[in-house]
Amino acid sequence: MIHRTGGIPGNSEIGEHFMGVVAMLYGVALISGLIVLLPSLARNFLALRLGTKLKRIWLDAHNLIGVASFPFHLVMALSAVVFAFHDHLYDIQDAVVYAGKLKPIMKADSPFSAVKQDPQPAAMLPPDMLLARVKSLSPAFEPVMMQYRDAGTRGASVRVSGNDPRYMLRGKGFLVMSPVSGEILNTDYFPGRQDLWNAPVSAIFALHFASFGGDTVRWCYFFLGLAGAFLFYSGNRLWIETRSRDGRDKSAVQRRSTRFMAALTVGVCFGCISGISLTIVAGKWLHGHVADVDAWHKGIYYAVFLGSIAWAFLRDSQKAAVELLFLAAATTAAIPLTTLLAWVLPSLGMWVNDSPAAIGVDVVALAGALALLRMMRYRARNNVGNRYPLPVGEGWGEGI
Repeated sequence: MIHRTGGIPGNSEIGEHFMGVVAMLYGVALISGLIVLLPSLARNFLALRLGTKLKRIWLDAHNLIGVASFPFHLVMALSAVVFAFHDHLYDIQDAVVYAGKLKPIMKADSPFSAVKQDPQPAAMLPPDMLLARVKSLSPAFEPVMMQYRDAGTRGASVRVSGNDPRYMLRGKGFLVMSPVSGEILNTDYFPGRQDLWNAPVSAIFALHFASFGGDTVRWCYFFLGLAGAFLFYSGNRLWIETRSRDGRDKSAVQRRSTRFMAALTVGVCFGCISGISLTIVAGKWLHGHVADVDAWHKGIYYAVFLGSIAWAFLRDSQKAAVELLFLAAATTAAIPLTTLLAWVLPSLGMWVNDSPAAIGVDVVALAGALALLRMMRYRARNNVGNRYPLPVGEGWGEGI
């Protein structure tokens, strides 16, 4: 919900439209930033001048990661725009192209449109025979789910869903077949059998959700997503540093806009991490103890997120950065610690998932907590003796 709506509470459609506008602006920022960088791209693309000023190091790192991950983030931005405004795009198509007949056309193109309704009782083929029929169509397809409609009748149908890492799919690929005769009724969403209309739509979904290429692509998306977070944070910090007063001038007063951006950057970035981490932890502690877990998830997230932003404005951005980094590290570390506590003390009654994927979440959370803790230590060391409300001078960016 946070991802789709930007954390805006209330009507999800408002949040989705807001994120669509953000995605459009993000796309413009990506393209314009690349155009601005093009003149120096050839000679500075792989430059990372570690021996120069820290501001230059951060700028080089920002440019290097930005250009290297540019295709990924452009795909994210454009596909997010499509997802946010797809209903409006359909309405425009309906008015301009289909003369108000789009809905009947879409209904006729449904994967189940070929299923003939017939309530007469009929015996169905065993599932293993149906799966063998699917395997003969595509040996590499891995079925994971079978969903029956009108089972036990002559008009019954079964949707066989699964994965095939060779193709770009809209989530899971599937086909529709008759469990009575074994006839395959529809393959519009089956990998390798999609038509010219469904294949591009599936590609948009696949590019956004990484539903292709297996775990290798998903891990690549994970690190590219972290790169996007770094671009956001480093871009803001570079903007702040460029507009901050000279740190050697002890009488310098920072601009209001610079103080505002510094506090907002610290509060939003670390408040978001803390809020998401704590609500993940709360999911285990509250499971089976509260009536509406979803309401608790939202309440905890917004309380931590908004509280972090308020704290960043009440304190100066340097002090708040250290304190909110500690909060982010503690709440993120609480994810694997809660799992460990649930294993050691089963009497607590917390649900424990020992699957490799769930353990992977704990391992990544632990690594993230250690990274945040190290950032906090660097930040705290840099703050010693600094009386300014902003990170100014050459040493502002060390550590984070």
